[in-house]
Amino acid sequence: MTLFALLACAPDRPARFLVVDGREGDYALVEEPIPELVDPGRMTGTLGDGRVGGYLAGDLQDPRLADVHYSGGGAVHLRYSVRDGVGVPHDDDGVVLWSYYHTLSRVRAELEALDIEVAPIFPIDFAYQPSVGGIGLSTTNAAYVGNGIHLFVLLADRLYADLPLGANPGVIRHELGHALFQLIVAGSPFDEGPGAERYDVRALNEGFADLLAALTLDDPRFIDPSLVLEARHLDGDATLADAAPVDVDPYSRGTVYASLAWDLRDRTDPDTALVHAVAALERWGDEERWREGQSGVDTWATLLVEEVATERPDVVSGLCDDLQRRFATTPPVCE
Repeated sequence: MTLFALLACAPDRPARFLVVDGREGDYALVEEPIPELVDPGRMTGTLGDGRVGGYLAGDLQDPRLADVHYSGGGAVHLRYSVRDGVGVPHDDDGVVLWSYYHTLSRVRAELEALDIEVAPIFPIDFAYQPSVGGIGLSTTNAAYVGNGIHLFVLLADRLYADLPLGANPGVIRHELGHALFQLIVAGSPFDEGPGAERYDVRALNEGFADLLAALTLDDPRFIDPSLVLEARHLDGDATLADAAPVDVDPYSRGTVYASLAWDLRDRTDPDTALVHAVAALERWGDEERWREGQSGVDTWATLLVEEVATERPDVVSGLCDDLQRRFATTPPVCE
């Protein structure tokens, strides 16, 4: 068969795609456009290109390790058909990868609408089902690798029947949150900054990623459709006093930061809470003392209250109560 004949057999580019989407804990397969996805079969587009397989070397769970690199990998070849202008994938791979790309498209538009700068993050390539070296990362996961390589990693997902992690809109938004954290704090999504080796900085990084996912979806339990993790619920009673040591579990402390942002959401709305959380992180990232170990990451929480005080003084008293409850601290703005 000639190359021309092979190309003639390929399906047309769909106007819409069958993807996972939703909000407020209600996620389902829907038909949505993905304008940035140029080649849906090979997963290439303006938001980034995909490769399948290859090898990712390094322990992604160790913040002190900078030597992480990805090599190899081949072209993606998704099988799908087009029905009434809608792309229908023939297997789980298509559902996961199209849903992943759709989530990137959707959250980028949402953040830009709030005047949150995300353009330097894109394009961001991804590796689907690579072999992973090191320890600390299961074979079922999604991750953002910013240690100089700027890469999304979507691993095989065979354990969870309801919603694969790689197709979960909240999980992908969480991982994008890491890239945004690095852009704000270090000035580049490629660089984790001088605090990358500190576990407490990683805890704030995880907390920021959680709050970005939760607030853009208005869902404090966004991981649950894939994996129920009650300790990561942002509408719970997480406090610093009960959090695990950051060198043991940075997610535990991160949940406390994200929960304070969710407290603010309950007193205002998701967009207001996110904008103030980003503004507080920008101020924290500009503060040189934290880079020298003289200012802890908990400063972000007090900066959040200060940011709110400038525009929403009507909710400061209640947010100060939330801060006292979760962090056991009372900054001057609360006195």
